[in-house]
Amino acid sequence: MRVGLSHSLFLGGDRMKVKALVSFAGVVTMGVGEVKEIKDKAICEDLLQAGYVEEVKSTKKVKSDEN
Repeated sequence: MRVGLSHSLFLGGDRMKVKALVSFAGVVTMGVGEVKEIKDKAICEDLLQAGYVEEVKSTKKVKSDEN
């Protein structure tokens, strides 16, 4: 089951800035505390639902995933 995300959570309509709560590897790989922009909405939904990441509402520059 996927959690629905508001389209407004995505930066410019196609990216979401998240912070890793745990380390994980897969299509997106992040370490604890790392902040990254993820452009795949389905991946963001899955990571949020799993509790691996949380949304970040900052304007500070961060890494972008390579999807």
